[in-house]
Amino acid sequence: MLKRMQPDICVATHFLPAEIIGWLIARQKLRAKHAIVVTDYDVHALWLCRTVDRYYVALEESAEYIARIGVPREKLRIAGIPVDPAFAVPADRVAARKHFSLDLEAPTLLVSAGGEGVGPIERIVRELLAMQKP
Repeated sequence: MLKRMQPDICVATHFLPAEIIGWLIARQKLRAKHAIVVTDYDVHALWLCRTVDRYYVALEESAEYIARIGVPREKLRIAGIPVDPAFAVPADRVAARKHFSLDLEAPTLLVSAGGEGVGPIERIVRELLAMQKP
């Protein structure tokens, strides 16, 4: 589809499509500008791509790190991590607990591990449930 459409710009918010887009550009199968929005606080090696025209990173430290390993500073923008503005509005705790049928007084934990459940989540939850003190 990308080869057929030949978009002016491709914006990737995950390292896998960023790599695929980079591969297509490097092989001249795609003529688009290439932007990567790093949705992690750390810019690990999977985010790095030679064909990028612009990186959007969360922190000044992230920009400094990739500048020091050779990415030209003019390709870097510090933009934070993109989050839906709805998450900036505090939720009504009592209403949320009622909505999810949670105890109104008990300590409540949200365990999050990405879309693929990265890590030993079941073990972490079992260990949390086994704790004797709040």
